[in-house]
Amino acid sequence: MGDGVALSVKRIARCIYVSAPPLCAPPLRKWTSSVPIANNFEGIPRFNLCYYNKLRFRYYIWILKNQIKTKHMKIKLLIALLIAVFINFSLTAVNNLILHTVWPSAPFWFILVFALLIALLLVGFLSKVANNNANPEAPGVLAANKWVWMLGIFAGALFGAFSSETQNTSYVQFDNGTNKAVKLSFIDRTKDEINVVIKPDSVFEAEMPVGKVKFKLNGKDREILATQGKGSIFNIDTAHTYIKTEIMYGKSGDDKGFDPKMETIHEEFFKVDVDYYFEAPDQILTKRGRDKTKTVLYRMKDVLKGKIK
Repeated sequence: MGDGVALSVKRIARCIYVSAPPLCAPPLRKWTSSVPIANNFEGIPRFNLCYYNKLRFRYYIWILKNQIKTKHMKIKLLIALLIAVFINFSLTAVNNLILHTVWPSAPFWFILVFALLIALLLVGFLSKVANNNANPEAPGVLAANKWVWMLGIFAGALFGAFSSETQNTSYVQFDNGTNKAVKLSFIDRTKDEINVVIKPDSVFEAEMPVGKVKFKLNGKDREILATQGKGSIFNIDTAHTYIKTEIMYGKSGDDKGFDPKMETIHEEFFKVDVDYYFEAPDQILTKRGRDKTKTVLYRMKDVLKGKIK
């Protein structure tokens, strides 16, 4: 008993001794200090723990990069991806069934916890099966590739939770092009009452349930048919006229021969699928030597005032 306690204390003291130096990393040539080695710690030198962790992290990244390049590892990652896709579709279907029939106002934390709980139960069941069928000489497919299906299950569970939230939520942008503030009141998907004031020339993105949604705009009852995902725009008082067009990024962006498609939209409520809303970045990352076309929705007023070049 005494020897066991002494050994444990000795191991703890060894860890404290190793991490004793300052945390700021010295140059590589000073990695090992010139302090004499204590006889009580079996010849373990004192060194900078922070710098050691950095080297170890780089070493693990180097191993991971070289492992991913191998054909065997690529096949395993592909299998993990296929498992994640299957779990994603399965959990999304179950979550959607719960949201449509049992608890339509379920918050996102419930969806996420439910997905992770299902993943833990599935991992526990498969681990039990793998351990029961494994032996030292032939561990079996499940035991030998445990991290593959565990990665696929947890990744699929996370994607399934976010997919369910996205499919049951409509993100509507209320664009106020008037010169007066507008009061907006509505009930979101989780049955919480939202009251907000939208200032002139500003946008508010509301998270609404999918389907017919009733809301109040300056005290007046309104109703829209909200669809899942992003892209829905409510043009308050139809004050704005929009232009949907294209932008070419790359060497051909300055080419005068580029003829972008243009579409004018002047509606109160509509949905449009573009890459950028109301403004676009001056430059984006593209592959070397390749052009990339992006779609953008501009306000006509911003284009006429010269805000959009």
